[in-house]
Amino acid sequence: MTNVSIVLDLEGVLTPPGTDFARKLVERCGKDATKLLKIFDTYDDYRWIKERLCKGGKYQTGTTPFFSLLIAYSCGLSSKDVEQLAEEEAEHVASNEFINMVNELSKRYGVTVTTSSYHVFANKVTTILGLDSSKVFSTCNTRVDGVVEEDVIEVLEKMASREEVRKIIENICNIAKQIIEDRLPISAIDVLIERIENRDLRNYLTMRLVEQIGIAGSKFKARIVRLLKNNSIVIYVGDSIVDSEACAEANASISINTTSPHLLYSSTVNLVTEDYSSIIDCIELLLAILGVRKEKIRRDRYKRFILFFSSDIMRDLSRVLEINKKVRENVMMRFSKRYLRHGSDDVFVLENL
Repeated sequence: MTNVSIVLDLEGVLTPPGTDFARKLVERCGKDATKLLKIFDTYDDYRWIKERLCKGGKYQTGTTPFFSLLIAYSCGLSSKDVEQLAEEEAEHVASNEFINMVNELSKRYGVTVTTSSYHVFANKVTTILGLDSSKVFSTCNTRVDGVVEEDVIEVLEKMASREEVRKIIENICNIAKQIIEDRLPISAIDVLIERIENRDLRNYLTMRLVEQIGIAGSKFKARIVRLLKNNSIVIYVGDSIVDSEACAEANASISINTTSPHLLYSSTVNLVTEDYSSIIDCIELLLAILGVRKEKIRRDRYKRFILFFSSDIMRDLSRVLEINKKVRENVMMRFSKRYLRHGSDDVFVLENL
């Protein structure tokens, strides 16, 4: 029998859409810190897109979670604070709907998770979901890069003051804003980091932000897919721009409730659903298309989701994006209401669109 590996993003695939631990962490630091994170996050995607257009770019999007830890440290948060927030957020987002889905997938296939989220949060969520931690690759716990469960705040405490890190963050964001406005070259932040006087801090930020070792971003995700393809058929499931390269690298791929054109263009199919167990049906369908599985999906199960193939996306991207956005917002709203009802586990039904 052919080996099948299912590779999943975490935030938005195994948790509700809109889950963003980096943002939640920085929100604890106030509005000014949140503005800085937003600037860097925009730059992070912008640079990847810019280099991709030029072809052969080395930069990968997905560095924002690490940058959020720099901000958290500069604003006085401790490792314990990060751990506590990760625990709180994991309990919110790891609902029975996702636990049941993971359980079903694990019975049938090998399941791997690769997420740009910080490993502390990724570990908390995947443990609740019942996944093997050895199959979870996350920022500062990439392992194939030799980085294993690194505590970023503890590392920073040994090499620089909070004020020093804060100043560097502000300088990086000032330059990032000018890069986005096309007033500075995309490598300007790399140059800034090269000129940091504190040698230990300079070397550390060069490794994480320039060389991006230990960052589970877009290129790292694609690397994990390539490794798994040596021994199995790989299907990748993601929901954001960070998943684009991995989706393109996999034997087949699913974008779910995404508002990223780059991911839509990279995926085999676009799944639009309010019931995340539909991922299982979609995987079965792709395996049938690939000739790996012959089981037929019951027609009644198709009613729970919409599928857009590449031809649909190419023909009317704006419509596909509009439908994805509407369903994504529906799911986000219903999960928010669920939290207010103290953890109800209603199964969603796709509304007429």
